Amino acid sequence: MHFEITDKVENEVIEPMSATLRDNDFNIKPVIKSLLQSEHFYEQDNIGAMIKNPVDFVMFSLNQFQVPFPENNLYRKYQLRFKLYQEMEDMQMEIFNPPNVAGWKAYYQKPLYYQSWISSATLPLRMNYTNKLANNGLRFAGYDIKIDPLKFVENLSDPLDPNTLILDLAKLLFPHPISEEQKDILKEILIPGLPDFEWTVEYGNYTSNPSDENLKASVEQK
Repeated sequence: MHFEITDKVENEVIEPMSATLRDNDFNIKPVIKSLLQSEHFYEQDNIGAMIKNPVDFVMFSLNQFQVPFPENNLYRKYQLRFKLYQEMEDMQMEIFNPPNVAGWKAYYQKPLYYQSWISSATLPLRMNYTNKLANNGLRFAGYDIKIDPLKFVENLSDPLDPNTLILDLAKLLFPHPISEEQKDILKEILIPGLPDFEWTVEYGNYTSNPSDENLKASVEQK
C-alpha cells in the first residue's frame, strides 16, 4: 500500500492514525483496523501504485504462474536458488547485502522511493526475466523452469471463452481492469481476425485430445 503524502493525507490519515496509536498505548491493531476502513485505502490512485522490488518481482512471477520446480534433486534446487539470486542482483537488489546500513534507497530516498527500482538498465532485465519464463525457460544446471500456460489456464473460470480468458488473466496481472479496446487488441493476438468460437473449438479439441502434439502446440503457442 502506498500513500502520496499530501496535506490532505497528512490531515485525514496520518495524524488520526498517530493519535489512535497513542490513545491505544501503541497497540498496532486499532491502527490497522482504522487504515483498512479508511476511504483513502481504496482510492484508485493508491491501488497498484507501488513498484515491486526485485525479490517480490521474481518470486511473485514464479508463484503467480505456479511454475514447477525440480523435484528430488538437491543440486538443482541449490542451483535454482543461485540463479534466482543472480537475477535479483542484476535488478539491483543483492539479497542479504544492502548497499549500506540505510538499506536500498527505494525504501527511503525522496522523491522516487520505489520508483528507484526502475531504470533504463533494470527495466529490460525485468522484461527479459519474464520473457524467459514465458518462452524458452530460465536455464540452470541443464534444467529449465518455465510457465506451463496450458496447465495454468485450465484453472481459470472459463478458458473456452476467449473474452473471459483474457479478462481473467488481466485481473491476475494488472492492478486495474483493462479497457474494452485493450481486450480486443489482446484477442486479436490470440485469434487474429477470427470469430470467438474458433478459439472455443480449438481449445475444446485440445482438451478432448491432450495427447495430440499438434493440437497442443497450436494452443500452447497462442
